[in-house]
Amino acid sequence: DTEKNVLASLDLPAGKALPAEEENYSFGLVSDVHYNYFHSDGTNDDAAAAFPRALAFFKAAGTNLLTATGDYSIYSEEESYASFAQAVADAELLTLCCGGNHEVISGSSVNMYGTDGIWRRYMNAGVYDGTLQGVLNVSDNGHDFVYAIPGTTDSVFVFLDQTHWDDHTSATQHLLDTEQIAWLAD
Repeated sequence: DTEKNVLASLDLPAGKALPAEEENYSFGLVSDVHYNYFHSDGTNDDAAAAFPRALAFFKAAGTNLLTATGDYSIYSEEESYASFAQAVADAELLTLCCGGNHEVISGSSVNMYGTDGIWRRYMNAGVYDGTLQGVLNVSDNGHDFVYAIPGTTDSVFVFLDQTHWDDHTSATQHLLDTEQIAWLAD
């Protein structure tokens, strides 16, 4: 929390713990920001107010890296990505993102796999243009990448698509099988 109290603690599996005397960084996680989400009664979830508050919380807690797992919009609207990117820029908090199902949702006018460059224009500042220190590799698809916390040797984050959604359908294609995920987890 903002007072830096421990909210939860989990034991890391044997062999995966960092040396106890060394705190390399702290990171946070958000999901399902959903700009432009309206309930059936017409009320707005108002991500434009809630997301900046979440960013302020993480910034006040001294978070080095914020990760996000997707669903920044409802229908991949450009204005949602622009709003998300502006909130991140205003917070001055390194935020790295994966796509979610709403980035490729059926019926989206724009999706992260499209050729219009919406995703690359607004998301993951510094990753795709090569200016963010710590980016080790970016895949040919332009969305998967590897990031290492600068100054550390064992702190690597892999941002990748687990499922590919075909736009305008509900069909999905799993890009990683159970064995591959188990290998990544080990």
